[in-house]
Amino acid sequence: IGTYSFQATKTITTGEGGMIVTKKGKEFSNKIRSIKSHGVLKERYFHVYPGHNFRLTNIQAAIGCAQLEKFSKIKKERNRVYSHYKRLFQNIEGIKLQKFNRNVSPVVWTFAIILDGKTFPMRDKIIKILYKKGIETRNGFYSPCRLPLYKKYKTEHLKNSNNLSRNVICMPFFASLKNKQIEYIYKEFIKLKIN
Repeated sequence: IGTYSFQATKTITTGEGGMIVTKKGKEFSNKIRSIKSHGVLKERYFHVYPGHNFRLTNIQAAIGCAQLEKFSKIKKERNRVYSHYKRLFQNIEGIKLQKFNRNVSPVVWTFAIILDGKTFPMRDKIIKILYKKGIETRNGFYSPCRLPLYKKYKTEHLKNSNNLSRNVICMPFFASLKNKQIEYIYKEFIKLKIN
């Protein structure tokens, strides 16, 4: 199966929701449809599986379809935003950028950078300072061993995951972000560098 998220920050968005695609056959796809609709197959209110209310509304689907028609333009603009960020941030001491394999043509979701704690200490404080300047950044995802949900799995050995969890910051990223806005974000961010 393949899964797609249409959450508000994604390249194609419906505001929320997602999509699953599969070639596994009708029985499997019917089970997926059932799970997303309270576990009901045919008869209303007769639950065959434990299910959820994951149905995409017609309005959300229409928004998604309209965006699919403009996908090339959206991708081009997101690539512009990424390239402009990259030009500004790529040679800054204390910052590592995400790397892509040469064979990959990514549709970038966010501009995430890894901060070196010596040059840019206290990432969470940086997020708060930038927010006061009108720049909404966010931390990366938490490492599993930092979440109570996974404590029983003894994941403290995840050194790389922990490092990323503590040091990634994601810059504002959307297709209509102007180059001047990116430059403002860069200028305010770079002021927080410790020389």
